[in-house]
Amino acid sequence: AAIVTSNVGIVGDVLIDAQNALVCPVGDTQCFIEKISSLIENPRLREHIKAHVREDVIASLPQNKEAYLNQYKALLEKIVPPQHA
Repeated sequence: AAIVTSNVGIVGDVLIDAQNALVCPVGDTQCFIEKISSLIENPRLREHIKAHVREDVIASLPQNKEAYLNQYKALLEKIVPPQHA
């Protein structure tokens, strides 16, 4: 399926506008209307998004436990502020 989403979570890391999803700013209703309309009106765009989302998301998944833990650690370091002693 083709994805239309707001720019939250993994969007930006895995889901890239016009590559494997259509991305709108949070709360931008007009953008959602335009992106959904473009999918309806442009079958080539729809097929392009659908073809790339699966392979890009699968490629972004960690391939083993060590890779998963490294990715999880990097995420925690990104969102948890450093503690000063």
